[in-house]
Amino acid sequence: MFTRNIIFIVGTLLFCQHATSGIYHTTKNLCDGFPQVKVETIKGTCLGLVIQDKDKKIFKKPRKIVSVDGTSSFLVTDMGGWSDNRGSLFLIDKKHDQYEISTLLKKLNLPHGLEKGPNNTFLLGEKDKIIEFELKNGKVHNLKTVVKGLPAWDKHLHPLTHFVLDTDNNLIVNTGASTDQCLDSKPNACAFSKEAGLRKYQYQPKSQSWSSDFDILASGLRNSMALASHPSGTILQAENSMDFKGAGEPYEEINVIEPKGFYGWPYCYNNNAVNPKWANKKDICSSSEAYIKPYTLLPPHVAPLDMLYYNSDLIPTLNGKLLMSWHGYRIVGNRIVAYDVDSLGKPILGDTAYFYRDPYKSSKFTKHQFKAAGGTGKVAQHIEVTTKWNSIDGMRPEGAPVGMTVANDGSIWIVDDKNQAVLRLSIGESYKGELKAQERKDIILPNNIQKIVSKHCHACHNKSDYPSWFKKVGRRYLAEQRIFHDKERPMPINSTLHQKEKSELKVFFEQLRKDK
Repeated sequence: MFTRNIIFIVGTLLFCQHATSGIYHTTKNLCDGFPQVKVETIKGTCLGLVIQDKDKKIFKKPRKIVSVDGTSSFLVTDMGGWSDNRGSLFLIDKKHDQYEISTLLKKLNLPHGLEKGPNNTFLLGEKDKIIEFELKNGKVHNLKTVVKGLPAWDKHLHPLTHFVLDTDNNLIVNTGASTDQCLDSKPNACAFSKEAGLRKYQYQPKSQSWSSDFDILASGLRNSMALASHPSGTILQAENSMDFKGAGEPYEEINVIEPKGFYGWPYCYNNNAVNPKWANKKDICSSSEAYIKPYTLLPPHVAPLDMLYYNSDLIPTLNGKLLMSWHGYRIVGNRIVAYDVDSLGKPILGDTAYFYRDPYKSSKFTKHQFKAAGGTGKVAQHIEVTTKWNSIDGMRPEGAPVGMTVANDGSIWIVDDKNQAVLRLSIGESYKGELKAQERKDIILPNNIQKIVSKHCHACHNKSDYPSWFKKVGRRYLAEQRIFHDKERPMPINSTLHQKEKSELKVFFEQLRKDK
């Protein structure tokens, strides 16, 4: 256990949705040796600040983190944004009571997934491949490609490679859907294809490598950014579901993966609700032979981005539980949650469950029962490990947790990508501060821009998202960047702006700059 640590801050111009400062302010107290941030946590724990990159000199978009066994070091992938070949692999190393960041690899292609491999190796997922390497004396050695040919092309909506190892060291690899609902493709082109599912690459112990061939382990999974492998053999997948208009539907999912199972995308959502865009496929959604329903639902739009089993005595209240990060981009999310599980690693189910929505122009978190289209069925109740992680000026930004790892001492390290921060959950007294409303002023859009936004954006976004779209990220506004410059994740995703609309938007952004 750490007794004394000096926080290392490198600093960044931060942008995060619904936030004003993007800075984690700390209390006068220490959280197991680290400055305590002003975020409430489960009883007997606290959240400490390890690194906050405040000048965007090193971290750009950090995603996954893995502890290095037998050391106080950590590896972190950083996408570098949504453009090709700007990613990095960093080493966080403790030197003289201080955590320092060094760069191990540069010009990686949208790196995301990061796991410990067999035989003291590490595995890292780029957009089109998975590489393996060893870490010796703080340097990368024996770097090689072990999986290649993953789906990768311009305007692929979900290009990130995430994966997990099963109990036999086979690689279970996410291949995200290239679109949101497969509306621009020929009938049946997406649902049973080589994308939108999980691939299985067989491990070959004699050569200590993976087969170049793969099996389609499961299909109909839009984007499997959270995977967990249990010692019993259970593979859990947390689904990032489709983007419907409004914040209430659809719900996200936890699926128990069965070989050759079809899990519904893009035809079915929730339990057996039918996507209105695919009404001609409704028979699939009601057939137990064709479609495997979710094991349990998650609240809508929480965006699960990592999942692991916690087995340590350091935090007794979490020992044996399944942890999950909810990245979130609507009014649910932005937190770490936990589930009680059975002997097979599956969350315990009940008849009902509830979740809390973040406040908006109010100091209240509101409680909501699961009420999903198509019914909820049996549902697992989560436990909020971190809670009240909404943006409050002068206290904290809105949390954006992605990757998690369990350190050698049993503490849980968390990467926040929007705020370029690394945080540490450990034992201690939880922060209990006054909950304040975050004052926000919605931007007033000109009539012509309002029409464009209503036509192209309302299918996925709420009016409450507007303030974040029209804030600057570097030299450009966020919406400007996503509409005109992002190749990997352009917006809008399912329609093409007319030339007149593009011209009007360009004039609008130029006028914003002049007004500033």
